[in-house]
Amino acid sequence: MSRDQQACPHCGEECDRHAVDVGVGVIHGPWGCPGCGWSEYPEYDCREGVRADGEDRVLDQYGASHHVDRLGGQLVLAGLNRSKS
Repeated sequence: MSRDQQACPHCGEECDRHAVDVGVGVIHGPWGCPGCGWSEYPEYDCREGVRADGEDRVLDQYGASHHVDRLGGQLVLAGLNRSKS
């Protein structure tokens, strides 16, 4: 596997990461698994569910913060329902 590829150490699915070219180099975020929610940074690991990042935001396995809506005690994020923790 090349440096630009990573298999999830928990489920084997191909991982992804965010990258930004800042002109003098590329800054890479943590590897994250879209299948099981694993992140190479423990603070973003979502295998047990998403983590709160304020009142109406959650962190994903890539370290990105997303706004969420609440419907009947459920967090709704991009069509994915998770029980409120």
